[in-house]
Amino acid sequence: MGLDRYSSQHDALIYFQEFPGLFFTTKEGGESQNEVTQQHPGGGGPPENITGPTTVTAVTVTKPREAAVDGPIIAWAKAWDRGVRRELTLIVQPVTSEGLPLGAPDVYKGCAKTTLTPRSVTKGSAEASMLSIAIQPRYLA
Repeated sequence: MGLDRYSSQHDALIYFQEFPGLFFTTKEGGESQNEVTQQHPGGGGPPENITGPTTVTAVTVTKPREAAVDGPIIAWAKAWDRGVRRELTLIVQPVTSEGLPLGAPDVYKGCAKTTLTPRSVTKGSAEASMLSIAIQPRYLA
């Protein structure tokens, strides 16, 4: 068995290129999809597929909140709300269990902020407070 035959979900570095020291623990979404219509030719026969442009679904990245580390990404999200539109690039790099890069990364270009989940507060809870950001990529490179 080769090293790249299987991959587990925890074996990836998830970060924004513009914030290289800030790593997220989960990524959901980001599927590339096409709208397909079937056209039946006038003389009969099997239908033909007509494909529309490829789009990428929204992506949500999450990590435990760290006040000393999360400031720049939170400032970016709040600036977006005030009209400062700076798109980001999300990198999802598969790695070995030792942290070495494994294959080509998924690169989501032109990411616009859609949602910054506010801090959850439960008095007396021992659960970690999570930072969750939803983005809409323009395309998957």
